[in-house]
Amino acid sequence: MSNAWLAELQRSFGDALRTPLDAESGTFRAQSERYDAQLLAAVRDPAPQRLAVYNRQYWFRLFTAMQSSWPLTARLLGMFYFNQHAQRFLLENPPTSFDLRVVTLGFDAYLAHAIANNEVDRGPRFAKLPKRALLEAAALDAAFARVFYAPEAPRFDPSRNAPAALAEQKLVSSEAYARVEEHWPLSALRLRLREDSSEDAVSLPAPLPAAQAWALFRGAKGVTQLRLAPFQARLYTLLEAHPLGHALAQLEAEADPATRATLPEQTQTWIAQGMANGFWIGFADSITNS
Repeated sequence: MSNAWLAELQRSFGDALRTPLDAESGTFRAQSERYDAQLLAAVRDPAPQRLAVYNRQYWFRLFTAMQSSWPLTARLLGMFYFNQHAQRFLLENPPTSFDLRVVTLGFDAYLAHAIANNEVDRGPRFAKLPKRALLEAAALDAAFARVFYAPEAPRFDPSRNAPAALAEQKLVSSEAYARVEEHWPLSALRLRLREDSSEDAVSLPAPLPAAQAWALFRGAKGVTQLRLAPFQARLYTLLEAHPLGHALAQLEAEADPATRATLPEQTQTWIAQGMANGFWIGFADSITNS
């Protein structure tokens, strides 16, 4: 047995594993007719059926990894339609890592450019899904994963800085913190679906009367969700772009007179809350110079 023959057999077997499954029948069927003839001749009969088992196992393992990484996205689409999108994504972005979580990264960006219509088909039993809602769900799934897998960072202690200099400092956000905005109550839906093992699509809840923001941060028991008041979310947004003093002044300028009267006390509470939950890892200058 030559090395060249073995290498060709391994390549052909890998191609067979990655042969896409056909979903036209409403189930995922191995396309054994596409397997290489020389590979089939080298496998003990019934060769097509034997290879099909490995082919399906390959894809079902990837589908499971995708569903685990994008649970809300998967349930809004329903598993069958989600798996179709997942297969197209993985064909465009073939796995190159042994880490299946890494393999799933970028699915949100893929959906954004791959879905051309404003509504997404979920089959005859379910109403079409607004693309915007699907992308919000994908963004929420991505934020959860990013926060959960973020590296550990030392606890930030702002008291080590001179009080007079704090206003001129720009805060640096922790990788274990994210902020999301939603127009449907998707955070609550994602939480409820943890106990639901169905593969069917779920109904999209009614739109919220106004957009709401959530902070996601990693705590002792995993990723925690904190609903943010509108001005609290705005403050955190400003802090990502400006030094502390500039952000506070901008927030005050945007507030109406009634809100402005209570803003100093509220901003102290919101900043203390962010510090306590590890939203920031330090000031930009101290991190740059460390």
